[in-house]
Amino acid sequence: MTGLPALPVLAQVSFGATGGNTTTTLVEEQSVLENLRSAFITQTGSLYVSSDLDVGQQEQARRVVRDAQRNFIHEARLTLNELKGDGVLAADEVTDAIGDLRDNYIEQVDRALQAIADGYPPPPVREPGMSGRDYASAMVSYTLQTRNDARDWLMVASAIGGGLLLAWLASLGLRRSASALRDKRHRWSAELTEALVGPVYMVLLALALRIGFDWLWIPGIADDWIGRTVNVVWIGALFWFIWRACEVIAHGLAWLIRKTYHAALDDHIVLVLSRALRVIALALFVLFIVNGVMDSDLTGLIAGLGVLGVVLSFLMRGTIENIAASFTIFGDKPFRVGDLVIYEERWGRIEDIGFRSTRFRTLDGHLITIPNSKLVDDAIHNVGARPSIRRRFRIGLTYDTPPEKIEQALSILRELLSDYEGKPENSDAHVVFESYGDYALNLLVQYYYEPASYWKALEFDSELNLEINRRFADADIAFAFPTQTLHLHDPDGAFADNAERQPSSEGMASDERTTSNESEAA
Repeated sequence: MTGLPALPVLAQVSFGATGGNTTTTLVEEQSVLENLRSAFITQTGSLYVSSDLDVGQQEQARRVVRDAQRNFIHEARLTLNELKGDGVLAADEVTDAIGDLRDNYIEQVDRALQAIADGYPPPPVREPGMSGRDYASAMVSYTLQTRNDARDWLMVASAIGGGLLLAWLASLGLRRSASALRDKRHRWSAELTEALVGPVYMVLLALALRIGFDWLWIPGIADDWIGRTVNVVWIGALFWFIWRACEVIAHGLAWLIRKTYHAALDDHIVLVLSRALRVIALALFVLFIVNGVMDSDLTGLIAGLGVLGVVLSFLMRGTIENIAASFTIFGDKPFRVGDLVIYEERWGRIEDIGFRSTRFRTLDGHLITIPNSKLVDDAIHNVGARPSIRRRFRIGLTYDTPPEKIEQALSILRELLSDYEGKPENSDAHVVFESYGDYALNLLVQYYYEPASYWKALEFDSELNLEINRRFADADIAFAFPTQTLHLHDPDGAFADNAERQPSSEGMASDERTTSNESEAA
């Protein structure tokens, strides 16, 4: 954009302000219009002279230039009247408002002269009072039907078709390369190669569209937006690749940390690294779009984000606390993804550990989302962290079991638990004659099973129970169960001869049942 001509100064006025005095330069309307007319005629005349026009085209070109000069001065006068609404016409206001208007008309004249030189009618011009819809409709019709012929559209179709074919071939080659790398157990190389498939397809297709549209005549503003759109696609493709590669990069960083510091990193730490990288990638993507595509001031944007961050820190205190708590969880490692835990008397598994919350899936299928700030303050039982599962139970023998049978029962149990699949190395089983119970001689049995898999441990318990039952039956060792012996006596206090054959309130007494709780019925 060339600068405006020097504006004739009418006066300079200083206004008092808090930070000091501000000087405003005032200008006179008619003098401004004369200067604008003179400068515009000079610039459009230069464009006319530099155009490669033959004799038959010169008259049409002169009409276009004259119309543009007339319309520009008309709109400039209207603009100055609006600016002078407060009675004061400031030079800086005139420069800002008239500069854009002048540039639009200069570009309009330049496009019209180029069209005439190429043998086409000039593009539609938005006359004063013409609606935006009518102007857009006229410009679309001119672009599609008048300015671009069938050969131009054929070249566009060829470029797009070639781009699609090239993109398909590149995607096919990348997929096959990823498959070959995966077969050779190069997992992360395969992941990176596969991550390129979509972005490469987008880039090649956008490049084909850009090449195809270069064959067409497109209005300046539309051509600018097409260029911006292609830039967005390229930046988006790069962002897509980085987004998909974040997991691979996170695994690479974790491997580097393990190798350098000999530190153990869990899978959920890798997941957190991946998410952090994606947040950074998303922020950079937004900054690139704003700065490179929307032509916004990046410094002002960053400063604005700083002020916004201070405001959000007060409004999102809970979220910040949850994020801080997530780092506590990552550092202390009270649980990991997949661990079986007990939280608030609910059994379940940890499905995901995020920056704001942790997902907890109960055994009945319900998904509970727990804020991290609450989770770090509550007690949580990590069942999955136990190295093995302990089973502790008692077997009761009848009171008429002789000592030899008791010793035999102990020997059977010790033999069964001396060596079994799932026995920990440093955890021996314990089998003892513990106590005299109310109705049984109690044998205490305790052993451990690993790995700490609940259902595998139950399957072993089931097999052990069956084997105990089988071995005790072969050895004629009887299990005790609650019984009651009822003694009847006559009114003189003597026991009846048929006492054992009398029913009690609990059922019939048996010679094979004993109890330490005797009830006497008067």
